[in-house]
Amino acid sequence: MTIEVPYSWPVALHPDVQLIPRSENVVDAVRDDHVARVLSVNSGLPAVLHRLMREQPLSSFLEANRAEGFLDAASADVLAQLGRGGALRRLAQPGFGAGELRDFEREIGALSRHETAEISRFQLFARVRSAHVVVIGAGLNGANVIQHLAASGVGNITVVDPASIERGQSGRHPWFGRGDVGRSKAERIVEHIAALTPYTRARAVVSSVDSEAGLEALLSDHPRIDALVYTCDRNLDFGVWAARQARARSFALLRVNRIVVGPLYRPEHGDACPGCIYPRLERGIRDLTTVNALGVTARDSTASLWSPELSAFGALAAQELIHCLAGVGRLDTVGQQVGPNPRGAHDVIKPFPRDVACPACGDSC
Repeated sequence: MTIEVPYSWPVALHPDVQLIPRSENVVDAVRDDHVARVLSVNSGLPAVLHRLMREQPLSSFLEANRAEGFLDAASADVLAQLGRGGALRRLAQPGFGAGELRDFEREIGALSRHETAEISRFQLFARVRSAHVVVIGAGLNGANVIQHLAASGVGNITVVDPASIERGQSGRHPWFGRGDVGRSKAERIVEHIAALTPYTRARAVVSSVDSEAGLEALLSDHPRIDALVYTCDRNLDFGVWAARQARARSFALLRVNRIVVGPLYRPEHGDACPGCIYPRLERGIRDLTTVNALGVTARDSTASLWSPELSAFGALAAQELIHCLAGVGRLDTVGQQVGPNPRGAHDVIKPFPRDVACPACGDSC
């Protein structure tokens, strides 16, 4: 065996393996009723195997072995013996090229805290890499969501926005410059994604969505959708339209605006959807007053926010989507809305319970 794999790949003993040293050159690796006897011409084998009790990059493992006179060839032989004996937790092709492993080393590492003996960080990241996210609205919030999704390795992104870039937007928008005035927002963002990363396939749709039928027609062009995030919620009806499509197509739905992020709707889990606000508005003037007051507060507060402060909304939304796509990690916007508070220590959290009278996800639907 020769070591021809990227040195960033992790290697470790299976968590159920017990090591029983027999000598400086012989160690038994015991897993259940199976014993793999590991032999080495080099002394110091017990110390070498104990390094594998903690998962680490292959490069770190080899470097530590070299420091004690254990050459790479000897290390490779030990790993081969462990692999044949079923004692290695993982030293296998993860399904990514060396470039992806290098460029997404931090993202893959972040998923390591969620892996188990049944699923590796690579398998979790593969879910992100194969995902398709549709982003409707390419303003400041939408652009920040897109930027973080692409940088995190999401494989497919569709950007939907009918508008062109206007004067004044280049000063606060992360993707636009002065020379972009008059160009399509969606098309310009897709060009930037192509320049940012070779790993994300992006598509621009220069179109408005003014009806439920229009949304259904737009989404029908995409056989697979894993998540949809929308920032164009001036029309409350859009949340109902999107939630109905999410339920029919079984994809996740996330609402983002300049007040809150959320709720995140996962139809298969029975979460509250954006449309759940409808019956609450109809049942009492108190909720309507609260919504109107929030709108005034948002107009007053966001007018005085710096672009980096507003980017917190996009960063939180992208983080929620990454956790949702990978299927691991805490989701802060399920059943509630979160208002990022860049100026304070804590986010503002507002409960958003499911309503059985919701026209999109209620009991009568």
